[in-house]
Amino acid sequence: MNVLHLTISFSPGGRRRAIVTLADHLRKRSVRSFLGCLDELGCLPTEVAGVFDSYRVFGHRSAFDWTAIRQLGDYCQNVGIEIIHAHDAASQFMAALLRTLNPRYKLLMTFHRSLGSESATARDRARNAFANLFTAAVVTGSSERRQHYLSENFIQREKVIRIPFGIDTCCFSPDPAAAAAIRSDLGLSRDTFIVGAVGHFGQVKGLDAVVRGFQRLSVRSLPAPVAMVVVGSGTEAQEQSLRALAAAQPSAKIILAGFQSDVHRWMNAFDLFAHAPRLEAFGLVLVEAMASRLPVVATRIGGVPDIVRDGLTGILVSPDAPEQLADATQRLLCNPELREAMAAAGHRIAVTEYSAERYADRYLDVYQALLHGRRPWGIDQLNRIAS
Repeated sequence: MNVLHLTISFSPGGRRRAIVTLADHLRKRSVRSFLGCLDELGCLPTEVAGVFDSYRVFGHRSAFDWTAIRQLGDYCQNVGIEIIHAHDAASQFMAALLRTLNPRYKLLMTFHRSLGSESATARDRARNAFANLFTAAVVTGSSERRQHYLSENFIQREKVIRIPFGIDTCCFSPDPAAAAAIRSDLGLSRDTFIVGAVGHFGQVKGLDAVVRGFQRLSVRSLPAPVAMVVVGSGTEAQEQSLRALAAAQPSAKIILAGFQSDVHRWMNAFDLFAHAPRLEAFGLVLVEAMASRLPVVATRIGGVPDIVRDGLTGILVSPDAPEQLADATQRLLCNPELREAMAAAGHRIAVTEYSAERYADRYLDVYQALLHGRRPWGIDQLNRIAS
């Protein structure tokens, strides 16, 4: 089976990570993956090597760039593509136009967006309505994104299915040696309770809310010294803003560790993971934290409630509620038994429900359904049958 992953660009981010994980594990299931980029590659060619059999940049200049569409068709024919897997609305539209010329290709689209920008205007919705006529399935990672897509677009309800993203859970296995090394490098003792956070410094990711919550926590009477470690980066202005916020309360030990390529190692040094986005399509970093055996405190928004089971794997709080973040963190800090129970439950769910193998198997089921003319099912439909 030959699958083309079609996207605007392959620049770094959550979308790229999702595509790479899927392509890597599909290869183990005898699926060949190819990459097509509408505008630009967005990375070094060496970052694509080993992930895809080949790639092509089409350099399209407008929605109806028929030169780029013909190039897409030629590429698909030359490498034997059977399924086009689009990863954004523009790519879906381009593939739909190709299907008007050559309907032999099967088409699905994964909706990665956390914002409504791809269906914000009447023109966007008209484009999506046309593309959806030629699309066998639109896949979302969370229940909230599925409802959002259905409410904003014209499409048959049964075409929109949910498949959670997955991670290589083996990479996030506990590593005491890494934990000790990172704590030593940061000058933090073994008995310091570390609240960890990971993400981009943009407003939607809410790292400022996490910092404010920790600042409220740090002035309370606690059974152990506390510190917060933030792994991530942003624009120069965003970094200056977060540093100024952290410095506003010098008594709170807040370490901005910057971007780190080995997030899985840093997770080992944390005792609890805090995540307070204002918008979140899925929340893959929460799965990574759970796989690392960390209890989670997170905001009840977007795809987060699909992942964090309130009271079982973590505690959910309202968005922009630093006092609630502090309360939830204090509760877990003061209750090691509850912390361990949530960590164990989170690890179990991450491994069984969000592994890269399960992720690839679910998409392979969709691909096979498309090739055999069957209706593809997501996990919601499968769960209903099982019950």
